[in-house]
Amino acid sequence: MKHTFRLYVVTLHAQVWSVGAFARANKGKKGQCLYVGSTAHTPEHRFAQHKAGRFSNRGWVERFGLALAPHLSDGREYQTRESAEQAERALAESLRRKGYAVWQR
Repeated sequence: MKHTFRLYVVTLHAQVWSVGAFARANKGKKGQCLYVGSTAHTPEHRFAQHKAGRFSNRGWVERFGLALAPHLSDGREYQTRESAEQAERALAESLRRKGYAVWQR
C-alpha cells in the first residue's frame, strides 16, 4: 500500500518558551510559536495522536499544542517520506524567516 504524506502546522502555547531547547532554537524570535511536522495520516488524526501522547516528538504538541494552523501549511501531498521531510524542513525555515518561533524535528 502506497502512502501519501502531508505537512501540518500546530500553534503552540507561549508556555513552550519555558523549555530551554525551544528557547535556544528560536533565539531572537518573538512571533507565534509553531510546530511543523509531516504525516501519512490526515493532519487532524496526527494532531489527535500528538495530544494523546502517541508518537509525540518530545511532547511539544501533547503539552503545548493548541490547534492546527492549516493556513500556514502548503496543503500539498508528497509521494515519499523523504520528500515530505525535505518540504517540512523548508516550510519550517520559511516560517522562521517570517518571524515565527518554530520547532521541527
